[in-house]
Amino acid sequence: MVQKTCSKSGGEPRLSPQLAALVERIKAGSHQGEPFEITISEGEFEEAVAWYLDREPKVPFRNPRISIGPDGVEAGGEFLLGGLRLPLGGRLDITVQDGLPVIYAHELEVGQATLPDFIRFQIEDELNRRLNMREEELPVVLEDIELEKGRLTVRGRIR
Repeated sequence: MVQKTCSKSGGEPRLSPQLAALVERIKAGSHQGEPFEITISEGEFEEAVAWYLDREPKVPFRNPRISIGPDGVEAGGEFLLGGLRLPLGGRLDITVQDGLPVIYAHELEVGQATLPDFIRFQIEDELNRRLNMREEELPVVLEDIELEKGRLTVRGRIR
């Protein structure tokens, strides 16, 4: 059984007001082609990741921790492997390619051990596969992701 991800507030993970408003615009179905721009704090980003993980139990990652800086994202949490919960962390670069988010993982560690490149590449591939496997279903086309200390800005348009 997969344990639910906890939010920072101690309850169920939830979306920030900006993300929730974007989701409502998408659900309405009458905003196709409209541009959007959202800026969220690292806490709101962490909460959004937890919200997503609660809805995607096949993704083997829980209890995300995120720190945003201009040079990338420091991310950590628990990687689920069989019945084991392994602490996983590292630095991620997030870019946009062909309207989709692309993640590049650097310096991934399980506990205090740095992972060999071939394992890091497999985890990176899995992260990107999870983001891109629903390309047709992704309700937005991303144009830009801007990282600043403590916050993330995403620009794009609704499909």
